Amino acid sequence: MSEPTRTSGQTDSTFGNVKQNVGSALGNESMQAKGAAQQTHGDAEYKGAQNKQYGEGFVDKVTGGIKDAVGSLTGNHSMQAEGKGDKAQGDTKKAASNY
Repeated sequence: MSEPTRTSGQTDSTFGNVKQNVGSALGNESMQAKGAAQQTHGDAEYKGAQNKQYGEGFVDKVTGGIKDAVGSLTGNHSMQAEGKGDKAQGDTKKAASNY
């Protein structure tokens, strides 16, 4: 099984919705059911990808905070700057996971 992606999840959800509607219009219950299942799978994959991205952002932010603090305590400005960058990257990933 491949890693969940928001693009793939959205695609599955959309195609599932279309199948469901076409099945409904044609009175084809099997197509409706398959479309509903595909849409549910797509929605779950999309949500999984969002959660994964949020988790990665959380880890980046925590790691960055540690680097920033250690760099500050030891006078290592390079480590401190790297930590600030990691924290910013984590905030960006977390914020982007909502879209």
